Amino acid sequence: MAKDKSSRELYWGVTLSYLTTFVSLGVSLLLTPIIIRKLGQSDYGLYEAIGSFVNYLAVLDLGFGAVVTRYTAKYENEGDFEARDKFLYTCRNIYLVLCGVVLLLGTILFFFIDKAFGASFTAEELDRAHLLFVIVLVTTAISIYSQVYKGLLNGVQLFIWPRVIQLIKAVFSKVVSIAVLYMGANSVGFTGVMLAFEIVACLMLMHKAHSVVHFKKNKMPRKQLVELFAFTSYLFILAIVSQIYWQIDKLVLGMFMGTISVAIYSAALNMENIMRNVSSSIRDVLIPKASRITKEQLESTSLTTDFMIKSGRIVLMVYGLMVVGLTIVGNKFFYLWLGEEYVPAVPILLILGYATLLPTVLLPGEELCKTFNKHGPLTLIYLFVSILNIVLTVVMVKAIGLYGAAYSTCIGLLVGNVVISLIYYNKVLHVDVKALLFGLCHKLLPCLILVGLAGYAIDTFILPACSWVVLSIEVLVMAILFLLSLHFFGFNDSERNIEDKILKPILNRLK
Repeated sequence: MAKDKSSRELYWGVTLSYLTTFVSLGVSLLLTPIIIRKLGQSDYGLYEAIGSFVNYLAVLDLGFGAVVTRYTAKYENEGDFEARDKFLYTCRNIYLVLCGVVLLLGTILFFFIDKAFGASFTAEELDRAHLLFVIVLVTTAISIYSQVYKGLLNGVQLFIWPRVIQLIKAVFSKVVSIAVLYMGANSVGFTGVMLAFEIVACLMLMHKAHSVVHFKKNKMPRKQLVELFAFTSYLFILAIVSQIYWQIDKLVLGMFMGTISVAIYSAALNMENIMRNVSSSIRDVLIPKASRITKEQLESTSLTTDFMIKSGRIVLMVYGLMVVGLTIVGNKFFYLWLGEEYVPAVPILLILGYATLLPTVLLPGEELCKTFNKHGPLTLIYLFVSILNIVLTVVMVKAIGLYGAAYSTCIGLLVGNVVISLIYYNKVLHVDVKALLFGLCHKLLPCLILVGLAGYAIDTFILPACSWVVLSIEVLVMAILFLLSLHFFGFNDSERNIEDKILKPILNRLK
């Protein structure tokens, strides 16, 4: 009976995770234009700039959510509930300390707002920036604290409750925020709604957690504390690297170019983030296979290379089509989606999109490194490259503005996440780099080029008009052309077998 309940929780947990991902993406696509138009370009840029300023404090979570899940599940499986409850009591105290550190550092940063943005923000924007900073800071602290309860519930295999809360928050926080904007609120009111939903979500998680476990007061042995922090150290570094790559640009632009530049860059970055999230959802289905590879099999060049090719090609199909599609219809899409003033974001999106293409496709290699605990040196390399990226971003933004921010990120990704990563995968995972790159592109790259050329011809000569109907037709035609080209030319034997498994039951039902 307990096993059935656990299986049901896992099934619905996974289902709700994917549902939340795609609903969140849909909500972002539908509601972002409304949010931007109601806030206005300047206020939206202000909101994004302050958000990126505060978001660096979010890394102080230290990746403890994964630790809570891991050790809670371990004690749960061993039936040692007393040890579990003592462990959770210590973790909750650690999170309270982390939140205190976040608030303390945030208070210090608060007094640097004028110095950081005074040269590019107006007096009114600076006043609003102070209010926004306080609200976003408190929201960040509460979000960090809620991680202990999310990790706890995942560890005891209660997957449904936290994901239902996440789904509700993803949808209704945006809907209520937009209602507040229509009532005349600005970015301060908008972020205030986000804070309210974060508080409610945290309280609901706390209520559920306290109903299934008891936090027993104790003093965790120093040895176990060292073990916990050692486990999270590389996760912490990866979080810092991610923040540098995807937040530094907005922060630097806000400091040197003002809110309008941040708004345009954020529009491009948000769309690129949507593309990465779609790809990640597909990749996450494939990654669990990495854990089935044994240490002995890791020595096999062909096995690790084949794994990366199979996983990477599926990601490339999806992400590659999105990048090619935006190359053709990006101007139309942004004009219709956000308005004419955001069309300059398209070239920035394409720079980021193409720069992120290969790193996204190669991420299965990073997951293999994590599986065999070989990701430490690679993480430190990422950190070094990302620090260089900070310097490069400042220099290039001063030199060429918006494009400088995009190009610096592009250079950092290609050096750290492609060139150095491939060298590391070859040395540590025994990946055949030439075979990997050939296997990823074989037949698939010509399909993407073919669709790009056909899409350009359609957009230029057949459907040059700009409307949602025309755009929808273009996207549909390119998607169909891509699927047909894959079917007749692009699929390898493994992918053709998957296609047969999907299509045969459908064709049999139609007979």
